[in-house]
Amino acid sequence: MNRLRTIALLSMACSFGQVSANTLQTILTTGLVVSSFYQANGANYHKTLGGSHDDRFLAVTRSTDNFIFAAGGTKSEGNGGEDALMVKYSEAGTQQWQKRLGTSGVDTFFDVVPAASGAVVGVGRTRRLAVDPGQKNVLVAKLTSAGAFSWGTAFGGSLQDVGQGAAMDSNGNTYVVGKTSSFASRWNAFVAKVDSSGAYQWFYTLDGGANDFVYRAAVDSNDNLIVVGLTHSADPTVATLIFKVDTTTTPASPTIAWSKTFGLFSPGETYSDIGFDLALDSSDNIYIVGDTLEHGAGQDASVIELDSSGNFVDGRAFGQGSSVERGYGIVRDSSGNLYVAGYADKLASGKLEFMIAKLQSDLSMDWYRVDGGGTSIQEDDELRDIVLTSTGEVVVVGFMESLGQGRLDASIARYEADGTGSCHTSETPSDRAIDWITDTEDITMTWTSRAVTSGTFSAGTYFATATLTEATQC
Repeated sequence: MNRLRTIALLSMACSFGQVSANTLQTILTTGLVVSSFYQANGANYHKTLGGSHDDRFLAVTRSTDNFIFAAGGTKSEGNGGEDALMVKYSEAGTQQWQKRLGTSGVDTFFDVVPAASGAVVGVGRTRRLAVDPGQKNVLVAKLTSAGAFSWGTAFGGSLQDVGQGAAMDSNGNTYVVGKTSSFASRWNAFVAKVDSSGAYQWFYTLDGGANDFVYRAAVDSNDNLIVVGLTHSADPTVATLIFKVDTTTTPASPTIAWSKTFGLFSPGETYSDIGFDLALDSSDNIYIVGDTLEHGAGQDASVIELDSSGNFVDGRAFGQGSSVERGYGIVRDSSGNLYVAGYADKLASGKLEFMIAKLQSDLSMDWYRVDGGGTSIQEDDELRDIVLTSTGEVVVVGFMESLGQGRLDASIARYEADGTGSCHTSETPSDRAIDWITDTEDITMTWTSRAVTSGTFSAGTYFATATLTEATQC
């Protein structure tokens, strides 16, 4: 942002009481750029973290001792093209530590799950950790609550294997889901298991005959695995893929309990329905967030409810007319309300901004917010994941081009459960019931055990404290 423009915006913010004169002096002295779009409010906050290059948060979780862990990648410092990044915060937003893990290649955390004693396990991709049979391998690493390296495991085939999501069962086993090109001339979905000590257990692919991807997983009340993503295998349409893996009957040889797709199936027409994340309730009913492109209404964010057997129950799409919206993360509170995070093209101009929404238990819209900084259509801001604090506030993570140190800065923000606070404006989306899905469709896919190369690694020179710059935006 141009310095003169920054001064003008901040002076205007001061005149409206949004930024104090002392704060303005601090900002101008340090060179920190803050847009007047943001307004401070109580205990809520918005912070960025970054350096001179791209830095991203892609996942967030709350630990067993109620700290917030944000995971992603940094290109601003480290050993290679990108280092996996893990940052610990208090629920009030105070940074506890930041760590990076990487080689001379590209290493990224795409998801993080809580483990016992306040520890966390991050999953993603690596190029040269432990094994190097292919172009990319699956990365799994455990960090203690204090930020110490506990263990690391990597595995993969001859080409690309990327861990996209993770879930942990009651015994501390970590299930990793993602995509692989090592076993076919296309992408297959995969599910893999690592035990509580980091030892690799097994790797299975799910192949429907075309490109299949999975992004997130959750463990149900019986320690079985529910996985969500997308498939090109069911129809010319891109459809949401959902399947259940029985991991408990024969733990060494898991089986597919059911696999289904849903979306708009119209012969001769191409539409898109994608599931990016899911949440389960106490009865193992499934709530999927993603996006839908149907009937010329533009790309809308969507939330779909399925029963515990994967059958369609209800759905809601929401957006702002012909603009673009996508839901990346979803979380459910104890009252059955659903919170969604993603992005929206607020002005239908090509500029993406933070989107956060709350749906009631019947999927009716409670509130919807679009939040971003800057005005250039080249400055995209995206949310990628969401979690609730122990007292019910909403914490979202992602990345920003409009504010911060480099081209992309990692971003974390907290909102009240009623949508007030932090840094947002209120919008009114044109939400509607999804009535064009009458049911999910069963799909037959090949479930195959695969042999991969696996290995463990220690902290060595790969693991270090990161020193990215934190900036409080409100």
